[in-house]
Amino acid sequence: MGPDGLCWGVESICAVLFALSRVIAPSTYYDARDRAPSRRALRDAELKAEITRVFKANYDLFGARKIWLILRTEDRGGPAAPSSGLCASWASKAPDEARPTTVDDEQHQRPTDLVDAGRR
Repeated sequence: MGPDGLCWGVESICAVLFALSRVIAPSTYYDARDRAPSRRALRDAELKAEITRVFKANYDLFGARKIWLILRTEDRGGPAAPSSGLCASWASKAPDEARPTTVDDEQHQRPTDLVDAGRR
């Protein structure tokens, strides 16, 4: 279905492409549709379950590189497929969620501010 809710036939799409000097025969579409998946596509499908397992086991935080490293250490071999559709979580740095890293000790004597003292 098209973006406006209409269905488009292969022949009409090929006609538009022909008008744009992109000649594609309808049989090319049907040949590609009926073609067996490539070795890469088969391998990606094979790895997808393992990639998802590692991703979920690490709280949806790991990206492709870390997943790839874990799979390599598990002797599964091969890269994490970018087509797996997983997206790593990012730590939020929003100001309202910022947490203080230190707590001031009000009773502790602080050193003199030498930067402002030099401007006087």
